[in-house]
Amino acid sequence: KNILTPEPNAKLKESPLSVEGEVISNILVEQFIDTLDETDRKIFIRKRLGYTQSEIAKELGFSNNGAVSKRLADMEKRFLEMIK
Repeated sequence: KNILTPEPNAKLKESPLSVEGEVISNILVEQFIDTLDETDRKIFIRKRLGYTQSEIAKELGFSNNGAVSKRLADMEKRFLEMIK
């Protein structure tokens, strides 16, 4: 399960979080967002809203989606390190 890039129509492979688990998850995501620079924050939020990498790249002025893809991969690594 990729926390940073949820697919809106994807079926859950694990049982849903409890209310407490969901609150903790939301707090962790908010804390992570606070660590991001302005560009990464824009990418992260748009990805969570369902934008494609190509749409994000175009909106933020990147020449292609490669930079967005790399930044998302880096964010995922940093998030996973944060929650260890």
